Amino acid sequence: MKKALSIIIALSILAASVFPVYAGILGKDGYLVTGSREAELLWEQGLFLGSDGTFRLDEPLTRLEAAVMLTRLLGAENDARAQQNAHPFSDVPDWANIYVGYLYQNKLSQGISDKEYGAADNVTVNQYFTLMLRALGYSDGIDFSWDSAAQAAVSLEIVTPCECDDFVAESRFMRNSAVIISYAVLYSQKKGTDTTLLETISLPGKPMGEMPVATLFAKDPPAEGSGGQGGQGGQTGQSSGAAYISTIGGFSLLGDTTIMIKVTCTASGSVTVKASSGSSSAEVTADMVSGKVYTINFEVGADAMGALSGGGSVSMVNQTITFTTSSGSTQSKSVFGVKPTIKSAQVTDVD
Repeated sequence: MKKALSIIIALSILAASVFPVYAGILGKDGYLVTGSREAELLWEQGLFLGSDGTFRLDEPLTRLEAAVMLTRLLGAENDARAQQNAHPFSDVPDWANIYVGYLYQNKLSQGISDKEYGAADNVTVNQYFTLMLRALGYSDGIDFSWDSAAQAAVSLEIVTPCECDDFVAESRFMRNSAVIISYAVLYSQKKGTDTTLLETISLPGKPMGEMPVATLFAKDPPAEGSGGQGGQGGQTGQSSGAAYISTIGGFSLLGDTTIMIKVTCTASGSVTVKASSGSSSAEVTADMVSGKVYTINFEVGADAMGALSGGGSVSMVNQTITFTTSSGSTQSKSVFGVKPTIKSAQVTDVD
């Protein structure tokens, strides 16, 4: 039976001339999970911990979990523990009182009523962006409207229009979207300054123990033919959940406008490749067969070609394909620099 998976490819030429290409894995109910690399990076900083050995990226984010995330992004978890602020809500579990109390007393988050926080309710995309914009010092009702907070984040170049469209289109706001947004916010400038949020907070640091996996599915994927993906090999350092593609070679520059990478398919299916940068995007769908080699060509602007014309390398770790120039410098995807113009994407069977 044919399996369908979208491989989301977001191209950004950064200040250090590095841009990543993201590939998703399948999670619960066939949900396409992206954001695993952002989750891992936030975990290493002590900002996103997961539970029971998994980040649960294929599950909705609750209002309570959003409160915890905001407190940590503010670098305020230790203050919250020390202050033990009170709040009036009856539906907050004991362990979370410090987070909700801190946000409530600092007027950063309110309840859904005088007595209920709505702790178990799913947070919406605009509610989450509202919290994140508050972390950067923006005020809803003054700098933006809470019900269009996602669009405000685009205007502030925290996320791209294409990313925003994906977040808004989801029927439920998911934990993987939350980590992508949170990581972008961490490297965004605070209101009226040239200083990023990361530069203003103290990081808890890397937690003890083993890093969680993206989803329970990725931790224990079903066998081929049972509705999930098959096994994966040849990619050191990747999550145990199978990816549909993995890189096998470097990139090539074709003419003045095309970047080509070679990939191998690790589980058969219909693959949609989507390239996006700012408001420009292109996508193409191709049937791929496990074990076969393919090329993916991206027609881009001169800015992308210029950044890579001096040579470099391509690698894939934890579902992230990264192009690096010969200088070897690296930066996060969330550091905004010059973005290429995406003109088209093409997949060709070369095996």
